[in-house]
This record gives sequence, C-alpha cells and structure tokens, in this order.
Amino acid sequence: MGLFPEELVEPRVLYEDSSLLAVLKPTRMHSVPGLGVGDLCAWAFERFPEVREAGKGIGRSARSRAEGGLLHRLDYETSGIALFARTAEAFASLLLRIAP
Repeated sequence: MGLFPEELVEPRVLYEDSSLLAVLKPTRMHSVPGLGVGDLCAWAFERFPEVREAGKGIGRSARSRAEGGLLHRLDYETSGIALFARTAEAFASLLLRIAP
C-alpha cells in the first residue's frame, strides 16, 4: 500500500511530536470549518484539542482563527499532508517559515 491509498476515507496521522502534527488528508474532505460536514480541522480538534488553541491570538482574521493550528490548506479534491501546530510557539515559528 502506498502513501496515498485510494480507499483512504479518514485522515491518518503520519507524524506527531509535542509541537507538530502531520496528517494525511483524504480527497473529498474540506480542510477548514464552515465549508461542509466532516472537515479536517474538526477531525484534528477532536483528537488533539490543543491544536484548536495553537493559532489563536497570533494576528489572524476571525475566519483563520477558527482553523486553530492549521498551517496551510489543501483543496477539497486534493489528498496530501496537512501540518498543524500543537502550541502557540510552534504555530508562530512555523508560520513565519511557511509565509515570510
């Protein structure tokens, strides 16, 4: 089985440590809240509650604050690896590296 199996219907944790979470997002799943049922953020928040708090108060809009520690988005039809920060410190540090 490859990294992106066609039958993947639920996200899969590929890597986690105290600061970072890497999740394989299946196709046909929204990355962010408010675009449909069963989004990736909701999945991560349920399993890793600290991810919800990681991006709060770091100079983001109200919409992006709802995304917690999500560092980037993937399109609905796209499968791939999504990164979440698990702490505010990791979020601030990684966000600067991703989008200077």
